[in-house]
Amino acid sequence: MTSGQADTKPIDSDQYLHDLCVKAGLPMRARPEVNFALNSIDERGEFPPLSEAVTLLKMPCMKKGWQGNDQAVENNSIDLPKLIRFSIKYKNKGIVRAINEAKTHFLELIPIDQRDVQHSN
Repeated sequence: MTSGQADTKPIDSDQYLHDLCVKAGLPMRARPEVNFALNSIDERGEFPPLSEAVTLLKMPCMKKGWQGNDQAVENNSIDLPKLIRFSIKYKNKGIVRAINEAKTHFLELIPIDQRDVQHSN
């Protein structure tokens, strides 16, 4: 290693995906879709930091049936097809940008008369 290079250990993708599913409350069978989505969103096509990935996957707007009301989907599971479509749109744009824009992105897809928007937002 030359001076100035960081000593980075490669991520064990199986362990990363296992830990992510546990922390985000996802079924283990969701690993292939989650792997694809997160690698697509990351600027370098790698895994983003685990804490940021958990944040994205636990967002209410990523859950099945979300129409703008976070509490209404509190106990729903993640909508994997929605996650895949979102990851394609946000390909290489970065996890932080994806987190910051996810709710607005999904609200824009819901016709105004079908939104169940919380009054506090």
